[in-house]
Amino acid sequence: TELQISGQLGSQTDQLRLGKVLGARFILRVEFNRMMDTEVLYPKVVDTETGERIVVKQIDLTPKTEGRALVDELARGIWTAVEKNYPIRGILKEENGQSSINVGTSEGVKAGTRFAVALKPDQTPLPDRFIVVEDPIGPNSAAVRLENLTLESIPKEGMFVSQVPVQERPQ
Repeated sequence: TELQISGQLGSQTDQLRLGKVLGARFILRVEFNRMMDTEVLYPKVVDTETGERIVVKQIDLTPKTEGRALVDELARGIWTAVEKNYPIRGILKEENGQSSINVGTSEGVKAGTRFAVALKPDQTPLPDRFIVVEDPIGPNSAAVRLENLTLESIPKEGMFVSQVPVQERPQ
């Protein structure tokens, strides 16, 4: 069965079909290659809804590479790549003198998550305008702190927000 499944990962059409059968959003493939004295791990993530390949950083292995450290690095690389390609998106609103977004813990929002702000969906974010999630965070909403925005600057229909990938956040 493993060989049958592995054989079905060759074409994009097969990957999309397999993802539907398994109920999976992503398929993860990992290849090991040896180049001179170095072994290299090539993780590959495929979106089973679109067939899009998500680039994940390769990992160089040495005889001293520890298993747990390898798993941690692999998980971090995959999560970073997926987060960058699929940011959490929502709408910023002002209600009763408070600012909040319409996404919460059910979408993976945590305290400290940073979002860029735009006037329209898929529009380039406004320069130097951000929001940062603060407690309380519910399943479908979260309180936010405004950065270089005021409550008065939020239009009645709201503003569109998109999660800033971790590597792009200021330290």
